[in-house]
Amino acid sequence: MRIVEIVHSLSTKPVKTIIISQWHGDKPQGLSEILKAWPNARTISTVATQRRLADPVTMNTPGHADLAANDKYQKLLRRYEDRIWEQAAKIDDPDLQLHYAALLFDLRQWARDLDGQLH
Repeated sequence: MRIVEIVHSLSTKPVKTIIISQWHGDKPQGLSEILKAWPNARTISTVATQRRLADPVTMNTPGHADLAANDKYQKLLRRYEDRIWEQAAKIDDPDLQLHYAALLFDLRQWARDLDGQLH
């Protein structure tokens, strides 16, 4: 997973602690991969977050990806990217063009990060 690669690129030291700020699906995303890479890492969160993550109804991170939902979402993100390109092509302002370029970069990275993660 990308987060493990990023952490490895920053340091050879092991991850000792992971703080999960909220139970919402994007906060603990990648936790299982981090714990595979650093199984001795300690996870810290509030009691409410721990309860939510332990409850299969609310944990937002089931074990198997929904490939149809993932494919549909990736197609939607590509349509967004096409629309942004269309709008960017109409812009003459260099500062605004940079804004659109940054937006596209972020959208592409988001699409890569979420690819295969929808459940």
